[in-house]
Amino acid sequence: MRGRRSTILAPYLLASMGAAVAVGATLVAPTPSARAVAGEVDDDDLFVGLSWWDRTHYPAMTAHLKRCLRDHPEDAPIPEVYHDLVKRDRAFILGRREVEGFFDAAAEDGVTMLRGMAIVASEFGARDAVFTSSGRQVEEVIDAGYDIGLALPAKHMVRYFYVPDAGLKSQAGFASRFYAIFDRQYEHEFREEVLDANLEVGTGREVPYIDEETGSIETGYLVEATIWNGPEVGFKDVEGIGGTKRGGVVSWLQTILFFLPDAIDGMVIVEGDLRVEALLNQTVPDFEKRDVYRVRRLSEIAKD
Repeated sequence: MRGRRSTILAPYLLASMGAAVAVGATLVAPTPSARAVAGEVDDDDLFVGLSWWDRTHYPAMTAHLKRCLRDHPEDAPIPEVYHDLVKRDRAFILGRREVEGFFDAAAEDGVTMLRGMAIVASEFGARDAVFTSSGRQVEEVIDAGYDIGLALPAKHMVRYFYVPDAGLKSQAGFASRFYAIFDRQYEHEFREEVLDANLEVGTGREVPYIDEETGSIETGYLVEATIWNGPEVGFKDVEGIGGTKRGGVVSWLQTILFFLPDAIDGMVIVEGDLRVEALLNQTVPDFEKRDVYRVRRLSEIAKD
């Protein structure tokens, strides 16, 4: 269902988005391939939270993060409508070029979305910094050239935030909070080879957001989680997602995960396997070794 409209904003409110609008509109030059920048990671002192292990094993993701930090050395104001959610009034605002860079780097390193998001979250979380981008841009970039495997869908996502949390910062492996705002509640159907189940998106609390096209304040639906990047990598304390199994015979894993709404509490990678925390914990072996779960370029899938 579509979020209800409450207020039409004057043009200055869009302008208050600062780089969110300007960057999204101007950074449309082709992103240099991750292949071309993977070898640029030479100034490790630039990083605050990215571990030596991540820098060593994921050179393209490391190069992408370095480019983001160099291109956006300072944060910028964000609209007041988001202040209650993120508890800040400023953020690093990334544009389409950075979104393209993330997916290109993730595909180059062959990571899952869980791993890629955790890598990014660990660096910004350690900097005690919020960062955000347009969900519309994410959806457009994915549609234009990527398969994201087993991941939170981006369809109908309008904005997302990575947010530090002082109360959790001292816990080993904590990276940041994650908030994604969707403009409607809907059912996402995974491809059968990924998971024979449907994801109910937007079952969480209602929050306001700014429509990027009209400047109006709308009501959206929040998906939230904590992101971890340590001995365990992935999402915990998930809210706003439920699931339903599809017809026919389903596996034991699917009956546990998707029989009850909002049964998914977390999805974490432990030594390459995926552990799903639900009514009963289950394990998907070799999660990070199977291509179907990783971020991949559509052009490369077509060659297979």
